[in-house]
Order: sequence, then structure tokens, then C-alpha cells
Amino acid sequence: MQVPRCKSRAMAGTINFLVERMAAGHNVKDGQTVQNENYGLFMRLKLLTHEERAAAVEVFSLQRITRSGAGLMLMLPMFSSDDPAKWGCAPPGTKVNANPGARP
Repeated sequence: MQVPRCKSRAMAGTINFLVERMAAGHNVKDGQTVQNENYGLFMRLKLLTHEERAAAVEVFSLQRITRSGAGLMLMLPMFSSDDPAKWGCAPPGTKVNANPGARP
């Protein structure tokens, strides 16, 4: 997945927010929504399987950082669009439940 150039600042801010929350002791779980309200960006976390982590360590040469790939995850856009400016953004009027498994 490639992040459109116009969304790079929004993604960086969203990743920084997530890392700060994790450093503060907050757990993350598969399917959790992470959003950047400043940019209207909605991402879904995907925790990697053991095999996916091992492959990511090899593909991205992460051996010096982590041998097992523990803690690696993907952030996937909840909303896709052919328009880079709308990539990852909820269409107007969309209600997003940030708690996976919760009832609307």
C-alpha cells in the first residue's frame, strides 16, 4: 500500500499519536481504528501474524531493530478513493465506530 504524497503528514502524525499512546501503556488490538481528526484520516490497525512479521523483517531489513518483528503492524485506510486528497477520509456524514466489535 502506498500513501499518497498529500497524506504523508497526516500519516506521520497518526503514527506518532499511536506510538505515544503505546508508550503511555495503552494497548492496541487488531481491527482498532486510529484517526487523525486534523486531517479526517481513518486507519484500521492490522496486527501481523508470526509469518507476516518474519517476512517484514526480511523485506525491510529490520534485523538490527527487531529480530522477531514483535510489535509490527499495518495501518490500512478504512476508506479508499481514486482521489489522493480523499484517501483514508470518511465521506461526509459517515459515522465511524472506533471500538471494534462494539455496537453502533
